[in-house]
Amino acid sequence: MTLRLQARLADALASGEFYEAQQLYRTLSFRLTARGQYDEAASLLYNGATALLNEGLHESGGDLACQMVAAQAKSTAEPPSVEFVSRVSALCRLMKPGSPEREMLTAKSIELLKPHQELKQQLHREFGFNYWIERNYSLSQYHFVRSSDAGYHFGRMLVEYSQLGYKSEVDLFLALTVLQLLCLKKLSPASVCFYTYTRHHPSLLRTQAPPYPSNYPLLNFTWLLLMSIRSNWPLSCFQYLCQVYRAPLDRDPICGEYLIKISQLFFGVPAEKPDQSGGFFGSIMRMLATDDAALDAEDAEGSDPGANHNAVSLKADDMD
Repeated sequence: MTLRLQARLADALASGEFYEAQQLYRTLSFRLTARGQYDEAASLLYNGATALLNEGLHESGGDLACQMVAAQAKSTAEPPSVEFVSRVSALCRLMKPGSPEREMLTAKSIELLKPHQELKQQLHREFGFNYWIERNYSLSQYHFVRSSDAGYHFGRMLVEYSQLGYKSEVDLFLALTVLQLLCLKKLSPASVCFYTYTRHHPSLLRTQAPPYPSNYPLLNFTWLLLMSIRSNWPLSCFQYLCQVYRAPLDRDPICGEYLIKISQLFFGVPAEKPDQSGGFFGSIMRMLATDDAALDAEDAEGSDPGANHNAVSLKADDMD
């Protein structure tokens, strides 16, 4: 950047000529990218976007923010870095919640990082924190699920989020999240999220350790499911858990879809198109049924899904 253009840009910002400043940022970044100086162009655009957003100029600042992503995308020699993730997160925090500019920046940056999974998951983590601060729990959950190392903070956010719903769904709320994480093969974040939630939720403060209260049966199911995966319990144990806890799991049909995926990822069940007759639990029972792993149906009948946790553990030990 020449001294003359630097002076013009400084004068435009100082005098409130923000449209002129925006055009100067675009012109200068175009010259830098034409010379292959993509990192310099990205840095310039980040500074410009920050300056305009701090002045409340969300459309102009958002335009420069998206130009920053475009400049970064042109750099084939230097892949995106952690600094890029930090810049996108910082710019999103300056933008209005729900604004088209923020949505555009979010979509473009995620698209750019698709070949870089570690950075992409870090960006999702940043977005999860941003939306948590704004109390936009739904979008925070969406991004935390897709991050890699946010188990503890994800659990704390879910404690807040769950208190907006019915007290009777304290266990379902967590179970759905853990199942979703397991479907993405995120076993460690799922475990950390589970134990963080159960140790900090106000409805569970009297519960020092598993087993959990019988009025929250899906907490016991999720605890045993995580244990079965970590301890490499056989397929028959997974089938048994699904049978014993079928009634509370039936509270949300999506549980069956998640469990089919989990059976394929962690218990070696071949991927097949589910038979919709009988619902997803009918499908999963048919998929999991094998001659050598057939279970005594009488043992499963009459079991109390919320209170019979000892029977589940003993049965699992017998099968191991």
